[in-house]
Order: sequence, then C-alpha cells, then structure tokens
Amino acid sequence: MNNEELVKRIIDLAGGKENIVSASNCMTRLRLQVRDDSAVQTAALKSTEGALGAVFDRAHQPEIVLGPGKCKKCADLCLRMGIGGAAEPAPK
Repeated sequence: MNNEELVKRIIDLAGGKENIVSASNCMTRLRLQVRDDSAVQTAALKSTEGALGAVFDRAHQPEIVLGPGKCKKCADLCLRMGIGGAAEPAPK
C-alpha cells in the first residue's frame, strides 16, 4: 500500500473527512483531531497495513504510528486532501 492509499484508508477508518478536524505530524505518529470518537474504527486502525499501530489515550485525538519520515509524508498528503494541519481545540 502506498502512502496515498494509506492516508485514504486512515481517513475512512477515522470516520471520514467530515469527522477529522485536523491532522498533524508528531515525530512518528499521525495525530488526528476528530469530532466524534465513536466514528473511529479503533481496532481496524491498529491493524491497518502500513501502520505500526495506533494510540487512543486522549479523547478526540487518535494517533496512528507510522514511523519517522513516513508520518511527515502522510501528514502532507492530508493537507493536500483538504484536512487542515493547524491544531485547534478538541471538541467537547
């Protein structure tokens, strides 16, 4: 799976583009900010081909572990797909 396919899969599993507030590069992780945690398919994200895992330790902020370099490329792809990278306050 190439990076573009991976990002599209992550977006789908995170509840779709409309559920994602922002996506940013955090060293080895693609940090998402989502509106609705219940729309995120946690188990599927953890086992997605191309991902090394996923962390769900904060509300509205799933993090997909991709590794250094790859994470930055995927965050840049998110920006090109119209998902903002600016950190906004998490929805309450």
